[in-house]
Amino acid sequence: MKKLLLTSILLTISYTMFGQSKSQLGVRLGLNNAKVLNSGLDNKSGLYTGLFLAVRFTDSYTMQPEIIYSNQGVLPAIEMGKT
Repeated sequence: MKKLLLTSILLTISYTMFGQSKSQLGVRLGLNNAKVLNSGLDNKSGLYTGLFLAVRFTDSYTMQPEIIYSNQGVLPAIEMGKT
């Protein structure tokens, strides 16, 4: 519990410090749920994660390059006892 509290405090402080600069580093996390319709295949859940860097040039223009990993696809539906 102490580690979670300390991590939360450090993230809040670093986010506040980055809020004053012209560039911000961020993390994206999520979950994918993929299914191919009319195929008889099962759903597949996967991880969506990445990093981004928002660089502010002016008040109305920001460039944001990203590196993203997304685990996608479907699982084959296999019935027991059939080959």
